[in-house]
Amino acid sequence: MVRIAPDGKIYGENEIDPLVWSGSDYFLRGRSRTQLLAALEALNSLSDADLRRCSPVQRALVQNRVWTVFDHVWLHTGEDREYLQTLMRAMVKLALDRNEIETITDPLAAAASSGRWPAQPAAPGGPDVFLPREIATADGPWMTLGRDEGELVAKYHATQFHGRSLFSLRVRFPEGELTPATYFKTVADFPNAWLSEDVRERKLNPTLPELPVGAEFALIRRLAVVDRAGCWRATALTLSVQLRRYRVTNREALDKLRALASPSDSEFFRRLQSFAEFELETGAVAASQPGRLMAIHPADKRFMFFFAHDFDQVDSRGRAVSDFQSGPQNTPMRFCANCHAGLGLGSVNTLIFPSFPSSQVPPLTLARLTPHEIADEADKAASWKTQQAEWSALQALWPVAEKAASVH
Repeated sequence: MVRIAPDGKIYGENEIDPLVWSGSDYFLRGRSRTQLLAALEALNSLSDADLRRCSPVQRALVQNRVWTVFDHVWLHTGEDREYLQTLMRAMVKLALDRNEIETITDPLAAAASSGRWPAQPAAPGGPDVFLPREIATADGPWMTLGRDEGELVAKYHATQFHGRSLFSLRVRFPEGELTPATYFKTVADFPNAWLSEDVRERKLNPTLPELPVGAEFALIRRLAVVDRAGCWRATALTLSVQLRRYRVTNREALDKLRALASPSDSEFFRRLQSFAEFELETGAVAASQPGRLMAIHPADKRFMFFFAHDFDQVDSRGRAVSDFQSGPQNTPMRFCANCHAGLGLGSVNTLIFPSFPSSQVPPLTLARLTPHEIADEADKAASWKTQQAEWSALQALWPVAEKAASVH
């Protein structure tokens, strides 16, 4: 999974995703394919005793990466059955049973309770490093919300990562009588929530109940695997968590802030919220250490996978990309604000994004966000993934791969 750029720099040693994009030819041909096949054959020849020396979390993380490559290879070379079978044998070899999956612990809980990072944002909006203490506590002030109509709560995130992760949304409101469940029920029941019936405009009624200042949202991405029976399963392993805390949620406060800001202030909209992000240290897992999270700092640059261009960000091989620069160029702390730059409710994308194709223009409604169990969202994620063509290809090969793996 380690990539060497044309300038000799090495990437991929501590990434939560393999460094391949839809336009990459990496792993498809040439030296990278040869090296991967050799690694897969070595893995497939391991004995059960060898595998037992690897922890469930190590096997799960590696299997998820092989799964990513399987989908990538199938997308580009669906007829290369021998290559796909080799990838599949590795997935079967690494597969966990239900009990092993349940032994995987959540590094988010340990990170939040460690006190290593501030629990509250310090800066007046924009990128920061903070991690609320009770974010992973089941009976604490944080509430897991989902969409009642059966849609994934973070569909665009889930589909961009092709259903190989589980995304869940947790919300906390400032202390008081108003709870996220009560608030979002009021919002969903509000008559005439939209000023326009045109889906392309999506202008919210300004008389909607305001999102309370201090409201916090956390989008948590967890690792998914294919278990020994060939079924989609979510694990407790947090790959990333993206946090947003609202500082300005109404027009009056926005106008006051605008009066104080320079018209050329490019950071203006980032003052409306504080946001932070953490990722799993995969290097620690590889070194047989417990899973742990690392903070993404405001100036950190990372490879882009969410709504990324299709060209390969390491070498752009086969593509003429103007002003191409190899390596990570995306600053997540800025990109987060771009997608959620609206005021108050207008930035809660799972609430306002319609689930129907943009060519259709039915009466607009707001999503109904209600308390959900993580298992509910896992069922939706599994249902979405298992309807995809690449999953059908995986299922068609799984029994063949399982039989082949049992020979070793």
